[in-house]
Amino acid sequence: MFPAAYFDEGYWADGYWARGANSAREYLTARQLRSLRATTEASLVDYCEVWRRTVAVDGQGGETWTWSVQSGSRCRLRESTADEVEAEGTVTADSDWILLLPHLVDLGPEDRVRVDGVDYEITETDRPKTERLYRRCRLTRVV
Repeated sequence: MFPAAYFDEGYWADGYWARGANSAREYLTARQLRSLRATTEASLVDYCEVWRRTVAVDGQGGETWTWSVQSGSRCRLRESTADEVEAEGTVTADSDWILLLPHLVDLGPEDRVRVDGVDYEITETDRPKTERLYRRCRLTRVV
């Protein structure tokens, strides 16, 4: 999975990532990263709420699950794919959606988001990476 040189001393040196014998990539400065994030966030034209499932005591010794708003954020929602699915003789549209959010928004695969009054389940989130500009999630619409 990783090249043997990945673990050698000197492969990671002075903030550079050596990708070959004579090539290296310099990391972005904090100022460059802030500038890129500001540009990216300016393109987030929608607004969403992040909903998290929480447990609540029902007062009779039991528990119930409820959804509560965790945060609100600017976002950009776009349709990724659209398919027609036949279920029990009825043809319905089934779509995947991609949601972009600011890089520090806290959400996971167990959460839901609401954009323009429509609820979506998060089916996949991006993995943390160096110099992240935004969060990217794959969604399906809650019917």
